[in-house]
Amino acid sequence: PNQKTLSKALGIDKHIWVLSSEGDDLEFLQNYVDQVSARAEIAASIEQIIADSAKADFKGGGEDANEKSLNRDSARGAMVNLVGLNKEIDWWTKTRSRLDRKSDYEIKYNYLVVYSLEEDLYQKQIREAINNSGIKETSIEMIFQKLNDLAVIEVQPK
Repeated sequence: PNQKTLSKALGIDKHIWVLSSEGDDLEFLQNYVDQVSARAEIAASIEQIIADSAKADFKGGGEDANEKSLNRDSARGAMVNLVGLNKEIDWWTKTRSRLDRKSDYEIKYNYLVVYSLEEDLYQKQIREAINNSGIKETSIEMIFQKLNDLAVIEVQPK
């Protein structure tokens, strides 16, 4: 699902991300996703899309090697802060399974949380990151399309 589909289904008129994490300790999952990784995981996913687009721009740009290196380094510096990110809703499921009748049950939790950002604030912050990366103006619309496809992020607690 993309941004518009999820946003409409959840009734949230903002830019949203759904973070999903699975493990055997629900309290740990909730704390880890909410307090440690949510902002970082979302920002890292956005930065990766911007960096990948910058690399594609530089491959076909016809620039000399020094200029390419400089531009590539500036693309890596495209940082996204996501000021104004809000937790909208969260929920979890518990599953109990076992391999056979003689084995013990294994309990797993799946924790899902929706974060949102006002669309105008999101657009402003992304444009700022793109502008700081030196990406061609003609690539900006393609980047926003890729970002709109980014809606669900898997979080792996460390």
